[in-house]
Amino acid sequence: MHWAFSVAILCALHVQLFALNNGDVRLSGGTQQNEGRVEVYYSGQWGTICDDNWSMADGAVVCRQLGYDGVAKVSYNAAFGPGAGPIWLDELSCLGTESSLLSPTCQHNPWGESDCTHAEDASVVCVRKQATKPDSLPIRLTCPQYNAGGTCSTCPSKRFTRPGDCSLETAVQGIVEVFNNGEWLPLSAKGWNTKISKVICGELGYPISLKAPTMKELWPNYDGSLSASCVNGGQSCDPQAITENNVFRDGLRRTLLTGLDCTGNEVKLRDCYFAAMGPYDNTGGDVAMVKCGFTPHSSCLSGTSESYRLRGTAAPWSGRVEARIGGTWGTVCDRLWDSIDANIVCRGLGYGSAKTPTFRAQHGRGAGKIHFTELKCSGKETLLSSCPNRAGVAAEQCGHVGDAGVVCNVPSSQCFPPSSKLYQEADKQNPAYINNFVEINGPSGWGILCFNTAFDFDSGNTICRESNDMFMYRTRNGVAGGYSGAFYKGAVTCNRNAMRASECNLQLVATGSCPEGHLVVDCTAGLPDLVPDINAFQRSLENYPYVDRQPMYYLTCAQQEGCLGNSAAGKPSDHYRSLLRFDSQTMNWGTADFLSNLQPDQWIWHSCHNHYHSFKGFNQYELLSHSTGLSVADGRKVSFCIEDSSCSDGSPQYHCGNGVQGISTNCGDVYAGYLDCQWVDVTDVPFGRYVLRQHLNPNRFVPESDDLNNVATCTIDYIAGYYIKVISCSLSDH
Repeated sequence: MHWAFSVAILCALHVQLFALNNGDVRLSGGTQQNEGRVEVYYSGQWGTICDDNWSMADGAVVCRQLGYDGVAKVSYNAAFGPGAGPIWLDELSCLGTESSLLSPTCQHNPWGESDCTHAEDASVVCVRKQATKPDSLPIRLTCPQYNAGGTCSTCPSKRFTRPGDCSLETAVQGIVEVFNNGEWLPLSAKGWNTKISKVICGELGYPISLKAPTMKELWPNYDGSLSASCVNGGQSCDPQAITENNVFRDGLRRTLLTGLDCTGNEVKLRDCYFAAMGPYDNTGGDVAMVKCGFTPHSSCLSGTSESYRLRGTAAPWSGRVEARIGGTWGTVCDRLWDSIDANIVCRGLGYGSAKTPTFRAQHGRGAGKIHFTELKCSGKETLLSSCPNRAGVAAEQCGHVGDAGVVCNVPSSQCFPPSSKLYQEADKQNPAYINNFVEINGPSGWGILCFNTAFDFDSGNTICRESNDMFMYRTRNGVAGGYSGAFYKGAVTCNRNAMRASECNLQLVATGSCPEGHLVVDCTAGLPDLVPDINAFQRSLENYPYVDRQPMYYLTCAQQEGCLGNSAAGKPSDHYRSLLRFDSQTMNWGTADFLSNLQPDQWIWHSCHNHYHSFKGFNQYELLSHSTGLSVADGRKVSFCIEDSSCSDGSPQYHCGNGVQGISTNCGDVYAGYLDCQWVDVTDVPFGRYVLRQHLNPNRFVPESDDLNNVATCTIDYIAGYYIKVISCSLSDH
């Protein structure tokens, strides 16, 4: 993300520990140690090699001189960028068996004589042996148990940045350890650099790495050796402290992973190159240390041209990727989508690296624009728009079936003791069914909640999210016969963004029993996501740009259903009403089917229309004043048939004719403008400019994965002669 603050780039100072000799070589400009522009040291200065006559044989000598196992590729024309200073060698020609470029059999022009420019600098990629990697390579930060005021800390104050978190801050810092063959051992500090630190912090769930701490900062008792000591008296000389610290010192005597080399784009340490696993003796106690940090939340950054969000899942660090470009939200096509692209999104949102890029609309389909396709990010960018990509028609042709997503790394929940959990017990009526009772750490300790009909979707989402990163899709009444803890009556009120019960308003009172039963929540990984088809809405207004005039004679049933304005009451059959008609197409782009909130035996029969009402409050229609935003007329759609009118893929499965109602994933339900109540009664509305609005599932009777995209609006002019002119239409939250 485009950050409005300045972060100093902290570069390691490489101290030359050995004398340079004429003919020494190094590689520069590559992302890994085994590749880059070839540079040669001569007469006290580094210079380059011209690519005239540059060959695999010449590259083999350079790679051998650097200690690699062979040459993989040679490149020309400054493939890793142009160098600076003298061009020491031109027309180089080696046999390929030499140990050094200084060998007499390596022929070349006199040193420093060349007709080349740095645009012709030679490059090489060397072969290096890769250690056999274990299936997994868990990492952690560790601290001495008694650090007597040191800065070492392995638990952050929060799991990620949230709205209002506007500072760059240190999250954790400590010694890096890797788990292998049943034990945790530190990594060697040899060759350690900021690229490796970036990978470590990203895998641990942090967006940035800061300047690495020193051992003295982490552990003031450390005296620079691995021998036992008692420093400064006091607590550090306590026998237990000495014992614990000596154990910790012993743990530093061996290290893992020699030759570690990362590009900085890897999502986990295991993806980096290393020559050997180890362990190896570490008599000097020189181990790798990192400091990881949080960046300010995007809401704190003014003037940003590009921002991101994730949609479709209960956990905010995973979901369908949506980018805001030029004020408009849109999705990303998954063609060529990879972890390097996804890293930009995750770190831009304040999370760690991309744990898993996802494909094929795994988290549900988006709506509206598709901003990017075929992204080819290098890892150096902070914005997706800075990466080579295809946009426009090419992106739109991808379709939302190819929406990309990601699961980002976040800090482990182990540092945050739960404030709620699910107590599971087999159902008394159906032992094969497991009831999830809500258990809260309340004023009298852990206890389960009594059943409460006021327990809402946001509160249930918080409980399911804290327990298993899921949504809640319903509550039930159950009996926890085997529970031995406390019981609580009262209210749990959470907002939609709460991650833990401790963030909610808990008004709980301990009680000896729950005669009304105990609260059960059913959690799920996927939910439906209703989205109004904005294009169908706009087309219907443009294709029939007139207000329909109908006599009361034909509106008897509509009046019984409350679909006419109040002034229609008592009017004779020849009284005319003005009806603004339009189509309503409702798509389900979620990951679960949309079903009625009422069971079939709860459906209400309407004798005038001769059909059941299966969903009260399916869609709400309103006409709003353009100047004030206040409602001037409204309508309502009591669903009499929810079915798969059309599907973008697959076959429809819900049909009103067979009595099974719903909307399948990636299918839509259409109410055409000619149907009764598919209108707003504008009889009493003067001509002027208005906003016509559709709001799906306005009362949230059925839970959705995203209910912020349920509103479609069209700005219209209502003109004399009962004519309608569409100015513009838009989808909410886009």
